[in-house]
Amino acid sequence: MEPLAALPSVPDDRLTVGGEVAAALLARIAATHGLSVCDWSADGAEAGTVKSAPSILLTLRATEREMRLALGLGSRAIIEIGDDETALPVELPLRLKADGGLHLSLSTATAFSLDMTPVLCDVLLSRGWLAAPRRADAEICLQEALSNAVIHGNLSVDAGSVGDAASFERFFTLVHARLADRRHASRRIMVTARAGDGLHLSVMDQGDGHAGLVMRPVEMTAKSGRGIRIMHDLADHVRFSDGGRRVHLHFQP
Repeated sequence: MEPLAALPSVPDDRLTVGGEVAAALLARIAATHGLSVCDWSADGAEAGTVKSAPSILLTLRATEREMRLALGLGSRAIIEIGDDETALPVELPLRLKADGGLHLSLSTATAFSLDMTPVLCDVLLSRGWLAAPRRADAEICLQEALSNAVIHGNLSVDAGSVGDAASFERFFTLVHARLADRRHASRRIMVTARAGDGLHLSVMDQGDGHAGLVMRPVEMTAKSGRGIRIMHDLADHVRFSDGGRRVHLHFQP
């Protein structure tokens, strides 16, 4: 897979919104948030006829292809809109101007189905936010954080002991039952990244939280909770907030 080219610079005062969604919806959201509308087509981007992407990309269902194309052409936020069309936070444009970061807001069902960590790490490398020697550490930690947010957070599934075929089958069945339940599948997974003294990543879910529990990394021989141990071992700093719903990861160069 070819590496992403360096991202084009987009001035803060030219934040745009776009996506392959209804034009009336784009116009309404643009007016609400003080943005301008940017033409966007994933097919056009792939063919080379679309040369830039909207600062904020709205999508009905995010795909790895569109994510790679949009982020590769300069998008700074990818927001999967819900049925109520309220997925674009009022404060997002201000946050983009303030921290210059990258923001993703996806449904649980989408986050479960996508292999987004390689795409995001490619983008972070291309922006110069992630040092190449830390690529593997960041990718492993991000995958563990996303898995925890989806499975234990938004789907509220406790892995427990999955050391035998029968227990794993029960776990697998429960995960897919929760994914078929709109109350769980439509919950949000929010990913943010920004550069500073290294790379700062955070992953947040809308589950019930794990106050206190997630602060204690377990031994690698444990049946569950090893993702937390891995994050503590590979990241330079790990912190949980929002009652365990958000994990903050820091990687120094």
